[in-house]
Amino acid sequence: MGLSETDVAKQIQHMIAFIQQEAAEKVEEIEAKAEEEFNIEKSRLVSQQRIKII
Repeated sequence: MGLSETDVAKQIQHMIAFIQQEAAEKVEEIEAKAEEEFNIEKSRLVSQQRIKII
């Protein structure tokens, strides 16, 4: 005997929740990396411009 319709629906909901959680974590990783790269580039440009001023 297979799973009931309710059991299947519960499994699907668990799968959806898992995928959404993984996606949210990936978004956080991407945003953190983008912020870090932005700050590195900003520091590089500021340093470069300071050298031109001096």
